[in-house]
Amino acid sequence: MSPDELTPGSQNVQEEIRKEKLSTYNRLHSIHEDSQFVSRVAKIYRGLPVIGSREFAYFKSTDGHFGRWDFNLRRSNLHLIPVIEQYCGILLVDSTRRGKRYPDALSKTVPIWCAVINTAMKTRYNLDNWDSSLYTTPKAVSRSEHSQIEAKIPEWAASLNASSFSLSRISKPIRPLWISPDSQLSMINLTDLGFFPVVCLSASKLVEDVAGVERRLGYTYVQGSGDDHELWSGGLNPSVFWEHASELLASDPASIHDLVRSLLQPAVPDREVPKPPVGLTPIMAVKSQIYIGRYQGATPPSLPPPCTSMIYIDVASGPNSPSHPELDSSITQPILHLTLPPGKRGQTIFLHDILPLSIAFAQRRLRKTEDPSALAIVCSNGTDISVGVGIAIMQVLFDEQGNLSEVPLSPTFVTKPSLRTRLQWIQSSQSDANPSRATLKRVNEFFMSNSFVAGRPHDGPISAMREA
Repeated sequence: MSPDELTPGSQNVQEEIRKEKLSTYNRLHSIHEDSQFVSRVAKIYRGLPVIGSREFAYFKSTDGHFGRWDFNLRRSNLHLIPVIEQYCGILLVDSTRRGKRYPDALSKTVPIWCAVINTAMKTRYNLDNWDSSLYTTPKAVSRSEHSQIEAKIPEWAASLNASSFSLSRISKPIRPLWISPDSQLSMINLTDLGFFPVVCLSASKLVEDVAGVERRLGYTYVQGSGDDHELWSGGLNPSVFWEHASELLASDPASIHDLVRSLLQPAVPDREVPKPPVGLTPIMAVKSQIYIGRYQGATPPSLPPPCTSMIYIDVASGPNSPSHPELDSSITQPILHLTLPPGKRGQTIFLHDILPLSIAFAQRRLRKTEDPSALAIVCSNGTDISVGVGIAIMQVLFDEQGNLSEVPLSPTFVTKPSLRTRLQWIQSSQSDANPSRATLKRVNEFFMSNSFVAGRPHDGPISAMREA
């Protein structure tokens, strides 16, 4: 039935369903129901670490979409291999909205990953009797699609082996298994298997109703309730929900919004003392002379040990931001504090000011006489802007072996593969490093621009930032 054919009665039904799907009360109860199922499965697979596919791991559904299958080196997830070896497998958790039993991330992206890793291992280490087959579930992948994906595995494995990533050897092949709320659960002796299982656990029950909802006693179950949280959560985040879960689940639909607002009410802050960044990760490929980290605070962070200097890029939320310091006045200080406004203006400033200022600062600080010297690069999330700055600094100041160069790298040695290698250096140490397309594009533009070829990043002093 088209929208033009809807009767007033059916329009009312559609509106009621929409309200049920976006109800905070229904969503939180649905999430709790899903979490109870995950807990039951985790007890059966006792000993396997439970990993959210959007947190510690990054398996993207679009890499499994039909005709767009991909093994993306930017999402290599190689940090999972030692974990799988140590615990004899992992349990990956994700969910999907109506119409599917498994999200594409679990039904296709993870199987692609397993097959590529196994094939790359087999080639790199000359392994006999090593299963490198592609395994998919017929409940989600047809024979034709399976064959089309299978044909691409050798190419992706060769790309992985040709990259700068180190591939830790594993004692057994890895293989996906699938579990959903419709599965028959039974105990499995993991040590008897000839492979390490990557258990793909779809937390949400498949709802047959076309609207993706199923009425329960006391609430309406919504499949994939965690999705689109900005539409229904009222600002509630996972940590606040689980901290106050019993209180939230005991409330009624009429009062739950007031309760959420009260839980999110900020406490009266004390005067904030500068704290060091968190999640500070040494980049091993450059012998831990570069660290990447994140920081969110009202005051700039303090210098984190063991770093001897720091670049802090403050991603501003408002349209106005202070001017950048002159490099000559900042070089004697161990911390360079730069402000990046949002939007298009911020992209221009990142290209023309943040990158050259950061490179010049790093060049002088890392060449100081104290030994050892290490530079922290910090932004609000530690995965985007700081990674882009890290790529640029490592491209200019470190050679292909990861050694600090006596002389800045000549512009003629900068290529897209060399920049990609620097990104892989970072991702090998920091698995969640995932700079945006815009950040990577600006880094590429910077090195291909006349300003870099002319030597601007090394010529300080560098003027305050330009207006976009």
